[in-house]
Amino acid sequence: MKYFIVLFALFVLNGCSSKKFYILSQVGKTQLKGYNLANKTIGVESISVPDYLKESKVAKKVKKNQIVYFKNALWAVDVDKDLTDTLIFDLQKSFSKSTITHYPWDGNVDIVIAIKIKRFIAYKNFVFLDALIKINKTDKIISLKIPINSNSEEEIVEGMKKAFLDLEREVIKMIDDI
Repeated sequence: MKYFIVLFALFVLNGCSSKKFYILSQVGKTQLKGYNLANKTIGVESISVPDYLKESKVAKKVKKNQIVYFKNALWAVDVDKDLTDTLIFDLQKSFSKSTITHYPWDGNVDIVIAIKIKRFIAYKNFVFLDALIKINKTDKIISLKIPINSNSEEEIVEGMKKAFLDLEREVIKMIDDI
């Protein structure tokens, strides 16, 4: 009898928590084109993200200096790793005649990409992404503002995906300009 009570309690607790897991990668959905690059080696450093994205929960900003975490909306993987892997995959598709490698790399690389995301969060029906992109000796600060329909976790994650795709487009433009 105790066995059934424990099973019932676990079932009720799991049913009440209904957690959702999210990723930012959009493998297969990106349509990025790189043009002016062939037979180069591109090195990608791990993308740096703010500490609030290193938590396992999806966050949103509610006041100028306050964020809250969704209780049941969790990142399925580390956000910095997910973004880095997505960038590498999409660069491989965009520059198929070049070699894309993740830091630490063996040997010489022709192009080094480093991205430091300073802000990547939803606030008042927008997702904001501010980042410093470094490609070789060229630095560029970008600030993106993506509209979302609501502050639900689903809308926030979709807005974050769109913002990161725009960041990737900017990286590809910068590489094409080399």
